[in-house]
This record gives sequence, C-alpha cells and structure tokens, in this order.
Amino acid sequence: MKQSIPIRAIAAIMLVLVLTGCQAHLKLDYNHTDAASDIVTQYYSEAQIKMLMDEDGFCTFEDLKALSKAYRIECVRDPSIYNDDYLPYVVLLSEDGAKAFVFFDKANDHRIKKVIINDGFLTKQSAGEILDQWTEQGAQWDTQWLPLLKKYDSGISMGAIRQTFCVATKEGLYRFSLEHRHYPLMTIYRTPTFYTDEELFSSNSLPHEVTYKLCPILPIDKD
Repeated sequence: MKQSIPIRAIAAIMLVLVLTGCQAHLKLDYNHTDAASDIVTQYYSEAQIKMLMDEDGFCTFEDLKALSKAYRIECVRDPSIYNDDYLPYVVLLSEDGAKAFVFFDKANDHRIKKVIINDGFLTKQSAGEILDQWTEQGAQWDTQWLPLLKKYDSGISMGAIRQTFCVATKEGLYRFSLEHRHYPLMTIYRTPTFYTDEELFSSNSLPHEVTYKLCPILPIDKD
C-alpha cells in the first residue's frame, strides 16, 4: 500500500532546503567609498597571495564561492555602476603591501574572470615610456608584456587578426591594439589611446567599442 508523506514532514523538509540555500548564498557588501585597508580585517602572506594564480596567470579558483573558502571576501567593488561592461572585483591585501584584484562575473554565478596582483601602479608617463621603448626596439610582445606590464593588465581582447590590450596606471589606462598581417608578414602597432579615470568613471559612459573587455580599477584602489 502506498503511504503518503505527512504535510508537516514536507513543510519541515522545505524549511531545511530554504535555510540551506540561504547559507549557501554568497552575501557581497559593495563599498565604493572606504579604502580597502579600512575594510579588510585579514591580511595574507606573499605566498598566500601568489596562490591565487597559476603559472599561466589564471586564477586557481573557479568562482567566489570557492574563493571564500580560502580567503575572506570583505572588500568588494562594482565599477559597473558607471558602465555595464565593467566587471566587479574583490580586493585582497598582502602583509607586504601588495594588492590582489579578483574580477568576477556577477551575472554568471560569480565566476572569476581574471586576477591582477601588484604592489602599486605606474604613472601614465612611466607606462607610456615602457610602451614607447618596446615599440622602438621591435621586441616581441609576449616576452615584454609578462615581466613589465602583465601585473597592470586591465583587459585583453584576442582576435585572429587584432589583439587589444589595456594597461592600468595611477591616472587611468592605456588601450592599444596589435594587428597581425600575413601579406606581407608583419605586426602593426596602433598608438595607445589614454583614458583618464574621470572618463572611465563618469556619468557619460564611454562607447561599447572602447569599454568592451575592460577591467578598470577604481581610483580608490590605486593610491
């Protein structure tokens, strides 16, 4: 004979499921006014910060839920309040003064998209000099990018013909492109365009063709 489950038992099961779902939900407190050092309570060693990235520069965690099991998510920013193309990010602080910026997609289960780790940002002039020196020497981008500018990477768009790179500075960011041509075989360097923080984070949003794939960092985190 088929037995029915009592209504009270069903209600109890549903309550457990609801509570479990609430506990699994990741609560993010966005803050755009206070310095990260005034928000975070947990600092990490240099080794712990480096563990965020693998040898290829990708994050070792798939999403924020996984990240939260190893690190405290205390300082969260959301630049998308200025432009829908921008990604939110978590700020983690190191005991040696370095910062880690963990960018994630809040519309896609908080999946982590990229990580930047550095101990400060170059000025517009310093970054521009590195870019000029690189082009003057005709150096290969993959060998120059990694040691010099990778830690300031604010977005990369990779295409079969054109690659677009963005380099964060204290005052804003550079955006430039490389175009690969086969006949004749050459790489064409497009002179960088510099966008100030005022332009990046203003009520007058930049066009999508500029902000696509950008991962800008708010000025409060570049002091």
